[in-house]
Amino acid sequence: MINEEIIQRIEINIQNFKDNFKNDYKLLSVASPKSIENFESKFAVKIPDDFKWFLLNISNGIVNTEQYGFNLIDRIDFSDYYYLPDEFNPSLPFKLNDDFDFETDEYDDFINGTIHLAGYGCGCYSFIVVNGEEYGNVWIDNYASNSEVSPIKSELKNRLNFHEWLDEKINSMISQKNEKENFRQKQLQEEKKQVHQHYEKLKSDFNGKASNVRLSIFEKIKQIFK
Repeated sequence: MINEEIIQRIEINIQNFKDNFKNDYKLLSVASPKSIENFESKFAVKIPDDFKWFLLNISNGIVNTEQYGFNLIDRIDFSDYYYLPDEFNPSLPFKLNDDFDFETDEYDDFINGTIHLAGYGCGCYSFIVVNGEEYGNVWIDNYASNSEVSPIKSELKNRLNFHEWLDEKINSMISQKNEKENFRQKQLQEEKKQVHQHYEKLKSDFNGKASNVRLSIFEKIKQIFK
């Protein structure tokens, strides 16, 4: 059972997300209670409370409005969930409990007992464990780039459940957005400064030339009336 504090935390994070990215992402409709119930019954698993509440009350997917942009959370088809008997199968336990390096460790079918959350390109994606010792924790598969699978951790090296992962993900995105905006503002101020300096130089040059022209005309007049 999810407590009220976690619900408020999720709602605040989603509102912050909407305030900052309302034109960049779209919240899809929520998952149906029946599809969740059937999924849990079919695979004999229980979706973690914070993730289930999110799916039923906030959205089943937060997708990028850009065609090739990455989603915050991918939509999950609980009614027709893709799996194989020995791979991507939520009913089989997730076997890992620590970082897994494909270059040094023997490969195993690690992806069982999980639900995909979001892809980041080049085979990298995050997922939440629904079956096994790591139940409720969010992991990331960097196999294509770094050849490793590992739990996502906080700055204090603590594992993150869904609402904690969502919290850090949204705050990180907002922080990156603010940094970019601050950088653009600094660039704009620098450009304005350069334009102003150029204008002042042109004005000074013009005034100098104008003074020389006036002096030349005055000298010519003096010669005429000499």
